[in-house]
Amino acid sequence: MTEPIKSQIKTIKEVADEILETHKNSTEKFGGVNYGDLRVVDVSYNLHLDGEEDYSVLIEECSPTAYELQEYMVECLKDKLGFYVNVVLEW
Repeated sequence: MTEPIKSQIKTIKEVADEILETHKNSTEKFGGVNYGDLRVVDVSYNLHLDGEEDYSVLIEECSPTAYELQEYMVECLKDKLGFYVNVVLEW
């Protein structure tokens, strides 16, 4: 893995952690989320067969169908980073 990709992964993780922590400390809460243990556990770089590249963030301790949280994270990441990051949710 190249240094620019490693650096981008680190930046995405830091930004995702910050967004999630800000949300956890807010009064707005979404259904299907265990706020006590909610955390970013992984960031990955994806190179697809068609040559497309993207990044994904894996968040644990919420339902895979917690779409409000997923949409919130996608929008906040796009606003802060300037590009789309896929958000995957797991228990």
